[in-house]
Amino acid sequence: MVVDCVLVNYPEGSESRNRIVHAILQWAEEHPDEWEQFQERCQRRIETLA
Repeated sequence: MVVDCVLVNYPEGSESRNRIVHAILQWAEEHPDEWEQFQERCQRRIETLA
C-alpha cells in the first residue's frame, strides 16, 4: 500500500520502479518509527482521495 502511494504515477519502467521499492524497503527496515509515520500519512492521503 505505501509503496503504491509513492509510486502510483511513477513514469519510468519496472526496473527503475523495482530499484526504488528495494531502497524504500531497506530504509524502512533501518528506520521503523519513521516508516510507521510515513504509512499513517499515506493512509490518510488515500482516505482523503477516496
